[in-house]
Amino acid sequence: MPFSDITVLIVEDDNTLAQMWDRICTEIGFKTITSPTIKGGLEHLDADIMLCDMVLADGKAEILIDRWVEENGGPFVCVSGVLSSDQIRNLILQGAFNSFSKLDFDSEMLRTLVVRYARWVMVVKSLDGLRDEMRAQTAKFTLHLKIMWGVIGALSVLLGLAELWEALGPAILLLF
Repeated sequence: MPFSDITVLIVEDDNTLAQMWDRICTEIGFKTITSPTIKGGLEHLDADIMLCDMVLADGKAEILIDRWVEENGGPFVCVSGVLSSDQIRNLILQGAFNSFSKLDFDSEMLRTLVVRYARWVMVVKSLDGLRDEMRAQTAKFTLHLKIMWGVIGALSVLLGLAELWEALGPAILLLF
């Protein structure tokens, strides 16, 4: 399945993990952007999928997650060394597609999650494309309808003048 049009944003300050996640994602065929900071992550909210550590060198990732949900709405996965069940619940309520602990990291699980979310992104992009095509077709139809009504209006004026000429033509000629 071609994933070359999908970008994964990896926000992780542990360089070893960031490189491993990047390698997994690029092996699948994704484009990747990595950042060790919230600030860097905020510069790439146009990515399709986000893998995000919850605690980074420049703070907690809630700011990044809030902006991601607000501006992007795409899938994101939260990762942390320590996630309580309440934190996981809150992340899922906030829109996380999944979350897992770094202590339980499994590369096959990450691969499966990212591919699953990529399929979701592909469906959304297809629907966006269909919506855009429908809008374009509607605009064309509307333009054609306006042209048709203009032609009908012009013909009705011409037909109206022809009928007027037929009825009054000889009388009008006498006036000149």
